[in-house]
Amino acid sequence: NFTSGKATNETDEYRAILEGIAFAEKLSYEILARAGAPLTGELRTAGGGAKSPSWCKIRATVLNRPVIAQKNSGSDLGAALIAIAATTNPSDIAAGISAIRLVTGETFFPVAQEVEAMSRSYQLFSDNLSI
Repeated sequence: NFTSGKATNETDEYRAILEGIAFAEKLSYEILARAGAPLTGELRTAGGGAKSPSWCKIRATVLNRPVIAQKNSGSDLGAALIAIAATTNPSDIAAGISAIRLVTGETFFPVAQEVEAMSRSYQLFSDNLSI
């Protein structure tokens, strides 16, 4: 994994890279929460990353929340959703986006037996940052 040292093969190295990216994402959400914008509920994902079950499972486990992959979508859809929500519900864009129903793909849940280990690895990751 990301914090256990040198990877012994390409698969472990790839997973460690994905874990590191997910840790940076988790840190970003923690910073947003401290600023008054907490992440609640499931996380929706789109684009190329949404097509990778491995990536979605790692994110779900690191973030300890469901990750829902949008089907056939990308950043263009995200921009359109924000524009629609801002137009129809400018005082609460998140609620406006939630009201729009989209076709979703698979929902990925945290891997229960990995959550604690990922949490420890994340703690090591964040302890070594000077933010």
